[in-house]
Amino acid sequence: MNTVWRMNLERKFIEYDYFLDDEKQNKVYIRIRLNPSNSLIESFSITYTNMSEPITHQILRIDASEKERIHIHYFFQKPPTKEYHNKPVSGETINNYQELIQTNWRWYWAQYKDNYLQEGGIILCICTPKQSYSK
Repeated sequence: MNTVWRMNLERKFIEYDYFLDDEKQNKVYIRIRLNPSNSLIESFSITYTNMSEPITHQILRIDASEKERIHIHYFFQKPPTKEYHNKPVSGETINNYQELIQTNWRWYWAQYKDNYLQEGGIILCICTPKQSYSK
């Protein structure tokens, strides 16, 4: 797994990405914003995309910010859903979510294909995400 790291310590963020497969079609992109005063994690985003031709498909995104706690966008579901998690914003949490994607990305992609891709074209879904809250 080749990982490309980019850091901008002046703006206090770290970002990196890596491929999940040898064909380089399934990619994880991570961006972490640090608090300027104490360098603790302030927000983060983990995005899993499939880059099959001709377009890029966003399959799953996990993010958190100062305004919204950790939540997962399941774009592979039909309709897409958004689920909130009560977990701390930490390096350990980010690592756990990366492991979740690395373990399940093939299933997520298969679900996305079943729900949105058809032989000979793309089925577009225009819908409002359903929200579910986990405790």
